Amino acid sequence: MIMDPNDIRNKLTQIFQFLQALDQIKNPVEKDVQKQLWNLWFVKLPDHDCIDIASTFRGLENGNPSEEEAAPVGKDYILRIIRPQSLSVPQPPEEIREWLDPGWANCNKAVTIHQITVLDEEGNEIPTNLSDNEAALKLYNKWLIERDEWAEKQKVINQVQGVFESVYALYSRIQRESEQVELVLGDGILNWPLPNGVTVNHPLLLQRVDLVFDPITPEFRFVESDKSPELYSALLRSLPEINPKAISDSLELVNRGAIHPLEEDNTTNFFRSLAPQITSKGEFVEGDEPPLGEEEVPRIGRSPVIYLRRRNLGFGVAIESILDDLPNADLKDIPSFLPRVLGLEVNSVNSEEDSSTLTLDPNGQDEEVLFSKEANAEQLQIVKYIHKYGSVLVQGPPGTGKTHTIANLVGHFLAQGKSVLITSHTAKALQVLRDKVVEPLQPLCVSVLSGDNRAELENSINNITERLADSNADLLEQEAKQLEAHRLKLLANLQQLRNDLKIARFSEYSPIVLNGVEYKPIDAARLVADGANRDNWIPPPVSKDEPCPISENECIELYRLNASLTIDDENNLSRQLPSLDKMLDSKEFSKLIQQKAEYESLDLTFGEPFWLPSTVSPSQIRDSFKGLTETVQSVSDIPDWLRSITIQGMIDSEKDLWYRLQQIVQNTHEFSSKNRELLLEYEPQLPIDNSPEKIQKIIDEIHYYVSIKGKLGLIKLLLNPKWKSILKNCSVNGYSPSIPKHYEALKAAADLQLMRYKLVQRWKHQVTAINGPILESNDTTPEVTCLKYLDRINKYLGWYSNQFLPALQSLIDCGLCWDKILNQVDAANDQLDLYILAITDILPPIIESKANYIDYQQINEQLATLEHSLRELNTSDGICKDLLEAVKNEDVDAYTQAYTYLRHLSEQAVNYHRRNELLEKVKRVAPTWADLVSNKRDVHGNDTPPGSVLNAWVWRQLNDELDRRASLNVTDIQNNIKTTSDYLRLTTGQLIEKRSWASQIRRINDKQRLALHGWKMIVKKIGKGTGARAPKLKAEARKLMPECQSAVPVWIMPLARLIDNFNPSTNKFDVVIIDEASQADLMSLIAIYMGKQIVIVGDDEQVSPLGVGQKVAELQSLIETMLQGIPNRILYDSTFSIYDLAMTILQPVCLREHFRCVPEIINFSNRLSYDWKIRPLRDTSSVKIKPHLVDHRVEGASSNGKTNKEEATVIASLILACCREPAYENATFGVISLVGEEQALLIDSMLRKYLNPHEYTERKIQCGNSAHFQGDERDVVFLSMVDTNDKEGPLPIKREGALGMFKKRFNVAASRARDQLWVVYSLNPETDLQEGDLRLQLIQHAKDPNAFARERERVLERTESDFEQQVAGILMDAGYKVIPQWKVGSFRIDMVVEGNGKRLAVECDGDKWHTLDNLQDDLNRQAILERLGWSFVRIRGSQFYRDPQQAMIPVFERFKSMDIAPVLDSNLDIIKNQDNDLLERVKRNAAEIRAKWEEDTEEITYNNPPPHNKWTRQSKVTKAKSIKKNEAAQSEVSRNETISSMPQLSELPRKKADVIKEPAASAYKAMPNIRTNSRSKPSVTQLLRDKGIAFIDKRDKGGALWVVGGKELTTSMEDIAAHGYKFLFTAKGGRATKHKPGWYYK
Repeated sequence: MIMDPNDIRNKLTQIFQFLQALDQIKNPVEKDVQKQLWNLWFVKLPDHDCIDIASTFRGLENGNPSEEEAAPVGKDYILRIIRPQSLSVPQPPEEIREWLDPGWANCNKAVTIHQITVLDEEGNEIPTNLSDNEAALKLYNKWLIERDEWAEKQKVINQVQGVFESVYALYSRIQRESEQVELVLGDGILNWPLPNGVTVNHPLLLQRVDLVFDPITPEFRFVESDKSPELYSALLRSLPEINPKAISDSLELVNRGAIHPLEEDNTTNFFRSLAPQITSKGEFVEGDEPPLGEEEVPRIGRSPVIYLRRRNLGFGVAIESILDDLPNADLKDIPSFLPRVLGLEVNSVNSEEDSSTLTLDPNGQDEEVLFSKEANAEQLQIVKYIHKYGSVLVQGPPGTGKTHTIANLVGHFLAQGKSVLITSHTAKALQVLRDKVVEPLQPLCVSVLSGDNRAELENSINNITERLADSNADLLEQEAKQLEAHRLKLLANLQQLRNDLKIARFSEYSPIVLNGVEYKPIDAARLVADGANRDNWIPPPVSKDEPCPISENECIELYRLNASLTIDDENNLSRQLPSLDKMLDSKEFSKLIQQKAEYESLDLTFGEPFWLPSTVSPSQIRDSFKGLTETVQSVSDIPDWLRSITIQGMIDSEKDLWYRLQQIVQNTHEFSSKNRELLLEYEPQLPIDNSPEKIQKIIDEIHYYVSIKGKLGLIKLLLNPKWKSILKNCSVNGYSPSIPKHYEALKAAADLQLMRYKLVQRWKHQVTAINGPILESNDTTPEVTCLKYLDRINKYLGWYSNQFLPALQSLIDCGLCWDKILNQVDAANDQLDLYILAITDILPPIIESKANYIDYQQINEQLATLEHSLRELNTSDGICKDLLEAVKNEDVDAYTQAYTYLRHLSEQAVNYHRRNELLEKVKRVAPTWADLVSNKRDVHGNDTPPGSVLNAWVWRQLNDELDRRASLNVTDIQNNIKTTSDYLRLTTGQLIEKRSWASQIRRINDKQRLALHGWKMIVKKIGKGTGARAPKLKAEARKLMPECQSAVPVWIMPLARLIDNFNPSTNKFDVVIIDEASQADLMSLIAIYMGKQIVIVGDDEQVSPLGVGQKVAELQSLIETMLQGIPNRILYDSTFSIYDLAMTILQPVCLREHFRCVPEIINFSNRLSYDWKIRPLRDTSSVKIKPHLVDHRVEGASSNGKTNKEEATVIASLILACCREPAYENATFGVISLVGEEQALLIDSMLRKYLNPHEYTERKIQCGNSAHFQGDERDVVFLSMVDTNDKEGPLPIKREGALGMFKKRFNVAASRARDQLWVVYSLNPETDLQEGDLRLQLIQHAKDPNAFARERERVLERTESDFEQQVAGILMDAGYKVIPQWKVGSFRIDMVVEGNGKRLAVECDGDKWHTLDNLQDDLNRQAILERLGWSFVRIRGSQFYRDPQQAMIPVFERFKSMDIAPVLDSNLDIIKNQDNDLLERVKRNAAEIRAKWEEDTEEITYNNPPPHNKWTRQSKVTKAKSIKKNEAAQSEVSRNETISSMPQLSELPRKKADVIKEPAASAYKAMPNIRTNSRSKPSVTQLLRDKGIAFIDKRDKGGALWVVGGKELTTSMEDIAAHGYKFLFTAKGGRATKHKPGWYYK
């Protein structure tokens, strides 16, 4: 619900008008400087070299001075006060000492003398006066002059000492209340008795100053703050009759920087002109004394005074600024928090949705939220809330990291480009905040906690201006994007690692499922342990999710086959083997080698000139030669006529004749065959007496005629008598031809007759002529006869071309040079004989030689090919290697053996492949087992399996799964998580830096740039601020400051300084964070008005605004009249905190992780105020100061209700005693009074009196009440109960008190100590206090810090599992100190092992106390503890039960890496007693100190100190008594420590010349209560204790001092040897060390 904007403005106006009225009631204008908290008038300061006043503070000239004028003309302080040294009183001569009365060493007393009694020679007492002894009187008078001169000087020194002590007390108060008070230098004293009886007596011109303490000198300096002088305008406005314009004119003049309280002329003139403006009778009075005015005559005079006032003047101005701004304020600039508390806007938090942090990362890691430091879920929730709702309330119980949280928030907001204001009611809570911000962002943060923050602001502006000059916003944003992407990857990686961790942890509890059967991990471990010697023969790894790959029978078969194959068989069969088909068998190889040997015995080079290079085979040559030989042989023994035909066949022209003969024969035969039917049918007969040519010609003519005419007539015959003559002798079938057919037959016969005739003639001349066959004359068919010879004729006629030449060419093709062969034959022979001789006589040996040579080459090639084929296989070993070697060596026997084995392998291949088939099944799920079987190793080489394969399979699966789960090394994952988290923080820091500076560069405008650079240059010119131009330069710098301030995004300052530095109407911030909000009253609404988003951090269980002195009736009237309609208006009183206001609308996010106190200390507050919700997470292993809680009762004390002197004295002495102890080296101390602050002030005064100022400062001594300490802490805190009981019966019970006041005080007081808390009281708890009394509860807690925790945990009895008992037993047997069930707040660790001041958390996983349901909680618990420095080692039950020794190895390795050594039993007693030794020593030394103080209350003079700083008293008896006490004290103190006396610092002697020239720490080297005093040599046992080394001392029994340990202690032993104690090392040790290595000293 959003209401009308005017309603919001009106309600806010109503609230701030109420605050304005409330401020006027609480902070009225103070008119009398004497009523201020403290004052110091310059005019009243003693005249001494230890006090230096800058009387003329500056010369303020107009115009621009020269360089000489700009040089320093003054001092960098207004007032300096050095602690003076008392002068040594002149010592009276021994001759007169007896006459002197006590007090002669007191400078404030006169010396008096008395009569003494002396003995005469007879022993009678005779009264004697000093005047009776002339010599003594003379000595007395001389000494008295010296003594009186000393007394006068010492009186002044005492006055200076008084001023110094007053300023010292002031300094202590400012340290306690710096946020509430401030120092002011005032001048221009207005004194005016008013008619109403009130006298105005107050300076008008004011300059804020700072008090600087140098504890080394020691000295105090009042220095000018960076604020400009101001006019006390509030006082002037409260005066009657004064002209307002006169006030405004005066303000303007002062604001111009021309007026300063310690300046002479200008300031005097200013006061002179101001006096008559107050009233017409106003006067300026000359002189140094404060003026005295009259009722009608106000007077102003110059008398500088420094006074302490409350910081309250700025609130009214700030509220007025807000009221002026509200009518026109843009509601978008008003934080939603304000309307909500007024009931005008409802946007409440859904507690169910947002109150839990379970869904948030316990380490505060988030993709959107950027934390550069360690974080937790609560911090993440804070950011989520503020982004969602605009405001968030954070409850931060004591020590829960509020400052750390705010520093993380600052980084996140800067990365978003936001401006941030962090404020608080006190400065204590903010003191270390800037240092907590990551270093790269610190220049963007300015803390304004003390008066002078110029150095820090200058550093910030310098860094900003440098970044503006050197950086580019676009480049920074680009780098930021890269870092962001990298950061997201890291987050994903971290998430994966955490998932791995969860899986690793989860695996210890989740059951193992094998083939549908579940096994609990511990049960599996027991099963594995039981079958370890029976079923462990299957080696790892095996697949968890697969059943056994082979059956029992197959396993038997596998091992049988495995045994039948030798390793060589398997090795050879596993390789590619040569095929038998492609290998030469042993006989072939033997023949080949034999042939090769034979060829090598021949001359294979014979006939080589007759050959050309070729690649033919010997068979080709031999076959070709054989063919050629056969061809020649076919003509070597034939008839001559055929030989003749053969020879003629070599000549082409001759061959044609023979081809023609063949044609004639064939033609004749073909014609005869063709006309055979015709001739047989008609039987033509021709004349026999005519030539065949004539007959054929005539018959042909007749046949032609008949074929045309059809018949032959008589006339034709008559006309052709030749025809008639021929026809007359011709017949057809016996008759004369008549028809054409007859003539056709005659023609055929005539043609045939002629053809035969010619054939016979040709044959005769061609065949018969060469002694060939003769045709018989009676042969009627010669063609038939000739045809019988044609094949033979053709054969020999074509022999040369068809047989010889091809055969010859085949040899020529083989490379034969035929011409060279022919050249070897006699040319006289005919061609055929030539060929025959060449072929039959010359060529055979040439052919054979060539064939053998080629055959030899082929044998070599064949062997080479065989060798090459073998080389292509794996010939590193095995059969292939043997074959290859046999071939290479032409070793027939080796080849035969290898070939035989190859044949064997071929026969074994079936078994091998079956065996491999089974092995492949195994190998798929159990490769190592398959490998062992394959290699026949151990039992896997037998012909039967070692046992049941199914049982062994289950055993191995369980064992492997347990191993796998164990291999998920939780420690390694945790280390990776830590490394990644560190890298993530580094990356996040870089990302924040890039984003922040990019936003900063973009945020700054030109006006701001000019202001930054201008301010920087002006400040450089100001230098130390002592130059003549310094005031004007400072004024100009102040003008630029508003712009400069707006350029700095983060400001840290208490509320009182906030209103001095910022205007709420013009200075706005994106985020306002209010720390310690439970202490902040409603004035904090001013800061809230300046923000858009609001973070309120506080704790309603801690001290709230006290409302001391509030006028209840007047306040109630204001509420009734001014807060009508405001929700909860009745609560708006002076005790109502801003935290209370926020709680009305916001659900708080509670920080629970406690980092400050050791658990024993914080548990009181945890029970009292937080219902055990705080988680103490401090690791106490490195804390030297023990015990952590000490109850100390003071006997015989009394109190006046506010102070208890005896209790105060005890506490002061205890602190001094602690400062002497090495265990308390560098420790800081605080004292809290549980009753008011008077007791704390008393203790503080004692400490300032007796403690060296340097140590007082270094120890950060602070004494105050609970409110003073809220937000602060110390290493050691003393609580003073104050109360005593001098009445009958118990004291009235002190419960929570009104509004829980007492409870809150006790909560704060009991939670300020980090390491040790002392509860000092003067009551008898059993009789003086009632049950339920807070005092009784606190004392009881100090006596037994764990009593409350034990009561609470009665239902949580320590119960150890069997697993934890066994682990603890092993560790204790090894000599380690084991603490089971260690509690860290609400957390519990199974056991912790301690040694050498270090701790290791040991967790046992898998027992019944850890379940799957609480696993995530357990992971979160460990993550939180690791973030706080705890180291963990985890032992898995599943691993432990299988092999306890192996499971414990990582534990012992961690002990070794962390240097945690076993502790002997005797050493345990020593360690246990060390705490009590320290405590008793402190108490004993404190008692000695108090005794000395008591002695020093008598009259003591501190003479020139003799060696060892002993005190010299005037009373011999007292001196003897003191010596005796000292001797007694020395006898009580171990290690020959001397308890020295404790003088007052005011009595320290110091030469006048040393006051200014040598303000060095050496002046205090003689003081017995500081660390620089000379002491006796430390004892050897103390040196060992200081180094944290346990020892066994047997010297009192005649033995040695032993230290258990090895060579790792060499460095420590060398250090101790430097003090004169030389230890010797022996590896065998002694009985004292139980024969473990050790060092001994006698």
